[in-house]
Amino acid sequence: MYSLGRVSYINSLPLFCAGSPELFSVVEAVPARLNRGVRDGALDASLISRWTYTKQIAQNYEILPQFCIGGDGEIFSVKLFSRYPIEELGDKKIFITGESGTSIRAFALICRERYNFDFFANRAGSIAEADAVFLIGDAALAFDGSFGGYSHVYDLGRMWKEFAPVPMIYAVVVVRRNLPFRARARLSDFFGKSVDAFRASPESFFPVARDMFERSTSSSISDGLLDAYYRALIYKFDEKTFYAAIRFVDECADI
Repeated sequence: MYSLGRVSYINSLPLFCAGSPELFSVVEAVPARLNRGVRDGALDASLISRWTYTKQIAQNYEILPQFCIGGDGEIFSVKLFSRYPIEELGDKKIFITGESGTSIRAFALICRERYNFDFFANRAGSIAEADAVFLIGDAALAFDGSFGGYSHVYDLGRMWKEFAPVPMIYAVVVVRRNLPFRARARLSDFFGKSVDAFRASPESFFPVARDMFERSTSSSISDGLLDAYYRALIYKFDEKTFYAAIRFVDECADI
């Protein structure tokens, strides 16, 4: 049995709608923990943050083509909640989640290139002391910034679409280079069947998503938001678009 890392947020659900993947046991964790698991060689295959697929990881793992967690516009679950306009954040304290590998670096790139400040320069130790809060996944979907006066909200997906000539790939699937072809083929087949099952009847999986979300955040999520969220997410790109997005990040991944 091989190990397969799954992101523990509801955004991964459509990739896991075809029962249990044959030959694999699933390990759930936040992106940062899966990233570490792959760096340490502890997983046979895993979703990882796209921008953490570096030369070090590429020595032992390769990207499974086309399947991913991506988007091409507003994404809902990667957001900066701020008390100030983004143009004024250069000297302000920002709380940045420790669960991210791609989103923080993509956002840092935009801040550097568009707004001329270092996103990481004044990190707050807690939300309580922060002028702005950067969250991903279920936590971003659940966060109500109105209680803290965070009246300015910036969605990374929307900002990326204005900034980059390619869609955003938030997470890719990587597999060990020595993983047998049979296992790799079964994994691709599983993801394909899962995405097809979800797209055929997304509402039938909403109860699972609501339960996952409640366990993750101790709060609820509406069917309306789930519908908008899953419509925004892309789980398989055509080959040309997929590799264009991969190449673009390769040129920017020094953040």
